[in-house]
Amino acid sequence: MMKYINKYSWKSFLSTQSKTVLEKDGIFCWKTRKNNQLSADHPLTPADLPTLVSLAPFNFFYFTAEDVAFLKNNGFSVIARKDPDITIPIKDINLAGRKYHGIRGAINKAKTYNLTCQDNFNDYTDVKNMLEKWSNTCGEKYFQDRSGKHKYFFLNNLHQNCINLFLYDGYELVSFAVVSPPDEANCCSYISGKALCANYPGLSEYTDVLIYKKIQSLGAEFISLGGGAKTLRSYKMKFPGAFALISFDGTATYD
Repeated sequence: MMKYINKYSWKSFLSTQSKTVLEKDGIFCWKTRKNNQLSADHPLTPADLPTLVSLAPFNFFYFTAEDVAFLKNNGFSVIARKDPDITIPIKDINLAGRKYHGIRGAINKAKTYNLTCQDNFNDYTDVKNMLEKWSNTCGEKYFQDRSGKHKYFFLNNLHQNCINLFLYDGYELVSFAVVSPPDEANCCSYISGKALCANYPGLSEYTDVLIYKKIQSLGAEFISLGGGAKTLRSYKMKFPGAFALISFDGTATYD
């Protein structure tokens, strides 16, 4: 089953506001100052009910329509909104043809920067500085992360055991991507990624294609990109074969 949430990707939601963190049989919960936040890496079943009841009320992320129905049928009051989860096939990425000339052009442009590819960052300060610069140059187009979750993720080395790509221009980090290892369905989750595209046009596409090729070599056939704002979903949908799986974010209380 292609699903964004797995034992690696849910950690990208943690932030400096996260307090108690729970992992139990594929149910992931992290408490912030106000609420429990919850995700699951599998379809909800009756075996999950005691855990779900004990955690209520909670906010949830990337639940399926069946998960939402399960909650409603088992005593929960639910408010949910759709958030399409974009997935693309990467077994045979083909960017040929006029439709993808924009992506090809972006990649060719980025190749001229002669960046260095690494499996890890040199120093956490590199990540911190890059994220601050990204927020000032690209954040308005997509979003500005006020929770500090990306800094938290790398500061606590939560990218370890994932597949990583860090691109440097000399000593300056200019782009990165973090992807979970392929699961039993040969699907990965795109956990985190940023590029200083305002200063390096084409860098986002270049970084993404590089990480896709990297997980291709490990047997990955699909990558789940998650949802996000309309502008970000439009970017994700421009890759060959992209399709949306409907997922839901929302709140649940136990009556």
